[in-house]
Order: sequence, then C-alpha cells, then structure tokens
Amino acid sequence: YADLNLRYTHDRVWYDSTGGEDSQSNRVNFALTSGRHFNLVDWSLTGSYQRIEYQAGDHSILANYLARAGYRVNRKLRMNAYVGWEDNNFLTLSNAFNATDTDGGVYGAGLTWTPSPRTTLDAAVVHRFFGTNLYFDYSHRRKRSIFTASLTHEPTNNRNELLTDEPFTPTDEFGNPIERPEEEPVNINPDAPVITTDDYVRHRLNADYTLQAGRRDTFRVGGFYTIRDYDLAEATSRGLSSSWTQSLPSTSCNARIDWRKQRPDDS
Repeated sequence: YADLNLRYTHDRVWYDSTGGEDSQSNRVNFALTSGRHFNLVDWSLTGSYQRIEYQAGDHSILANYLARAGYRVNRKLRMNAYVGWEDNNFLTLSNAFNATDTDGGVYGAGLTWTPSPRTTLDAAVVHRFFGTNLYFDYSHRRKRSIFTASLTHEPTNNRNELLTDEPFTPTDEFGNPIERPEEEPVNINPDAPVITTDDYVRHRLNADYTLQAGRRDTFRVGGFYTIRDYDLAEATSRGLSSSWTQSLPSTSCNARIDWRKQRPDDS
C-alpha cells in the first residue's frame, strides 16, 4: 500500500590551491509514497536533513520536510497540494541570515498535466521562507528529439552544486545507456558558482533541446538563467550552449560552443 525509501549519504570535498575550504557532509533522505492502490487520491511524505562541516569548524544545516496530496481529475490531469516545514541554519560571511530567517512553513498547490505519454508538465506555486515562487518541470519527447524546461528555487551552496555536476553521463538525453561513457566529452558546467562557504538560495531557469539526426549525429542547444541570492548580495549568470556529436565505431567527434555572462562581474 506504500513504498518507503531511505538513503544515507556521506561525502567529502577537498580543494588543492583554489582557495576553497575542505568539508564533509552527512545527509539523510526519506520518501514514503502511496502505492498503486491509491488511484483517485495519492500522497507522499518526503524529507531531507544535511549537516555540512567545514575545516575551520563552521557548519551549516539544510533540512526540509514536505507532505503532498494529489487528486486525479481525469486521465490527463492531477491536482496537488503541499504543506511542510524547513529548518535551516545558513552559514554566511556576515551572519545576516540567522536560524529564524531561514526557517518557516511550506505550502502551495499545483498540477500534473500529461496530455500524452510523451508530454508531462509539473507546475506549482509554493511559499517558502524566501517568498512565493512558481515551479515547473516540462518534458516533451518525440522519436528523435526531446525538449525539457524547468524553473526551480532551492537553498544550496557551492559544494553541493559542484557535487551534482557529473563529468561523465551514464545515459544519453533519451535515457539510453552509453556503452563507453568515459569516451564521451567531459561535461563542463558553464554555470559553476564561485568558490565560497556561504549558503544561498539558487533560482534557476533552464531549457534544453536535443535532436538525434540519423544513427550517428546528435545536436543539442540549451540555455539557462540563474540568480544566486546571498545574504548581502545577488549574483546572476546566463548562458547559451550548443554541441554536435558524431559517434563512429571506434571513436567520436565533438564540437561545442558556450557563451556565459555574469553579474556583478561580466565575462
């Protein structure tokens, strides 16, 4: 009647001569979701608790707990309601964010729209301690192409962002496993944050389009717009990228163009 998923993660980050501060993290995630017997009304309980400890002795905590209830209107539309709580302890250079500023209730409503097996839209308006925002995750697949777009707002930090950047991807954009991922081009994130121990709220709009032309050629174009809301400042970055890959029996050819602009420091 319900599915339970528990996960514990321990990770460490070391820097060489880049000026970053070594750190370690312990994280616990859980998810309790309704089983297939809940067809008309479904629900889920999720939570995450992460404690990050830095070499200098400072630490930060990112924690959130969320309950969701969904109602199936018809085969294509489901309405969702959210309620929860966040219990964060931000680490900042000026300590302008204290525990009260980064704690608070979570509540909102949204929908899941699936007009066809190849198209899905999850959207919601949710209030959190940093304000009320629109969230969405859109995906449209065709036989040889896929378009995705998303808008997210999440508390995070430099080390967590860097750990989510995988240099090699085990699957392609269509979900197919890559036979030799180590021979694929290294993923370079054009939106990498500056090195700091500060926690912040990241607002990110992202869109990607991938076309598989024939059996060997893959074209991709994408763009992003990111705002990182620090305690005393705001940093924005935007960028566009395009790539072409041709896979041959014993090798592959790759070409890529990236453009990025940052504020307050333009580049």
